[in-house]
Amino acid sequence: MSRLMSCEVQVEDKGLRAVLAGEITESSDFGALLPRLAGRVVLDLSGIKRINSRGVREWVDFVRAAAGQGITLELDRCSVPVVHQLNLNAAFGGQCAVRSVYAPYFCPVCNAEHAQLVTLVSADPTSPAPRPRIVESIPCPTCAAPMEFDDLPDRYLSFQNG
Repeated sequence: MSRLMSCEVQVEDKGLRAVLAGEITESSDFGALLPRLAGRVVLDLSGIKRINSRGVREWVDFVRAAAGQGITLELDRCSVPVVHQLNLNAAFGGQCAVRSVYAPYFCPVCNAEHAQLVTLVSADPTSPAPRPRIVESIPCPTCAAPMEFDDLPDRYLSFQNG
């Protein structure tokens, strides 16, 4: 996969879904993406592999510009690098609702890494929101041994508290 960020915009029943992949850097062209968005937009961030400091600035400017144009952004399937930025910088999430994140796990037996999806907000506003939970251990999809949560469980979702 290219290191540059790519984006595919799809029409859904309740708005748009933009699937981002690659790296968010100073080369990320959010200026070209913004005119393609309107109304409610779900940003699928599962494909974001890395974010550098200048990319954080580009992203924050994009989130602010979208809000200024009346675009409601929802963050879905946030990759581990995205979660780290949400925890480090309140402006990174802006006014966006975070629907789900990936939690990192590591298997000490076979050295496999796995990201488990954790739902934070129901996609259906009529459904009650699930209680977000980071479990300490899950079975390894490779060898079935217990995988360990590969971050700080009490801080991984700290962006929700601010």
